Amino acid sequence: MSLIPAAAAVLWRRDDPPRVYLARRVERMRFMGNVYAFAGGRVDEVDRRVSPDGEPGALRSAVVREMIEELAVDLRTGGSADADLRREICADPAIWENACGPLDDLGDPCLRLVTPDFYPRRFDTHFFVREVDQGCEPDLLAAELDAGGWDTPAAWLDRWRAGEFLLAPPTVIMLRAIAGTDPPRWERALRAVQHEVDEPARYQELRLDPGIRLIPLRTPTLPPALHTNCYLVGTRSAWLIDPASPWPAEQELLLATLEAADVQLAGVLLTHHHNDHIAAATRVSQHFGIPVAAHPETARLLDGRVAVQDQLEDGQELGFIHEDGQPGVLRVHFTPGHALGHACFLEQRYRGLVAGDMVSTLSSILIDPADGNMADYMDSLRRLAGLDIRTVYPAHGPADTRRTKCIDGQIAHRERRVNDLLQALADGEQDLEALTGLVWGDVPRPMLAFARKSAQSILAMLQRQGSVHFDGQRARLV
Repeated sequence: MSLIPAAAAVLWRRDDPPRVYLARRVERMRFMGNVYAFAGGRVDEVDRRVSPDGEPGALRSAVVREMIEELAVDLRTGGSADADLRREICADPAIWENACGPLDDLGDPCLRLVTPDFYPRRFDTHFFVREVDQGCEPDLLAAELDAGGWDTPAAWLDRWRAGEFLLAPPTVIMLRAIAGTDPPRWERALRAVQHEVDEPARYQELRLDPGIRLIPLRTPTLPPALHTNCYLVGTRSAWLIDPASPWPAEQELLLATLEAADVQLAGVLLTHHHNDHIAAATRVSQHFGIPVAAHPETARLLDGRVAVQDQLEDGQELGFIHEDGQPGVLRVHFTPGHALGHACFLEQRYRGLVAGDMVSTLSSILIDPADGNMADYMDSLRRLAGLDIRTVYPAHGPADTRRTKCIDGQIAHRERRVNDLLQALADGEQDLEALTGLVWGDVPRPMLAFARKSAQSILAMLQRQGSVHFDGQRARLV
């Protein structure tokens, strides 16, 4: 997957003390919707056309053009952008080719951050630090941004820790680097961050809220995923959920990351028994001398593979300590369906749900009739949809910051499949292969084997409900 070149700006104003500007992306956006970040956008073809020196000029053009479009701020002057120019560029970006002018004095970006490779879309973002006039007040492009404001880097972080909003992970990293320093030192501080994020010996820190850190581990999982997300819940004391990779190099990287995090681990928690969720559990448990905990059904299914010392029950509350020293609570939710002993974990302060394989932000979830149950899965999804959730952290794919939208979407998707299957059977008895082709015709050929398993799971559910007869190969309405 090719990287998408992008540019963003750390806008600051010479207030007392100096403040930086963050804007919130509209909730409907799947990439970082409902999240505050430094404003910016992708490099367009017009940026390449106006650049006299290739990529450096294209990045300067992009950051100036995006600030005009998104915030009505003109970095060439440090003041408000001309309203007519903004309107024209938003209507036709090609206008920028004649309006751009020389941008050499804009300088160079001081930080480059690349979206981690477990994201379906990856941006190669270059950050500029730019001062604007004290009277400059951004006017947000409503199609993309719905809130914004000025505050000191330290105050933005304090408000984030208080649970006021979510921050994009790069923004957290950058605010921490510049908090407590003066603007003349910011570029140097951000250049130092470059060395940290490029460090190959441990994972980059990824946090949307202060309670949960995402650690993407390479695993032999089902396509299209290539990773299973491991989660560290808590900062001073913490729980580690689903240390997943069976590969020694990934396990070493995980151990190094946990050592560098300098947290007191209380234990390893498992969402369920599948190998792409548990393969490093024993290694982590032995390395840190901590217990492994899981639902009793998961413990039974792992007998002889992973020693589960503690058993978890629905509604159980697990304690830990947040970054600010406040006690935290992680509540266990028993969610059978994908697996008999599947459990999710809801962090109570910031309302982040570690969802395991209840949902994915990359694809649908396989309910294998060998060890899953579609009726139980749907019941579990509906119970999760009724919880007070701000962010869903799946095992596969990036977090979804749109509250329960991805859960609601998965329920709607399954209900459509059930209705389509019943519609196909209304024409008469069908064999499994024909049904799969009719109902899952939108699925790529390499994925049809998984679609067939989904069809079997739905048919088994409908048979238990008394609406379908299914003998394993042929199905008909009752």
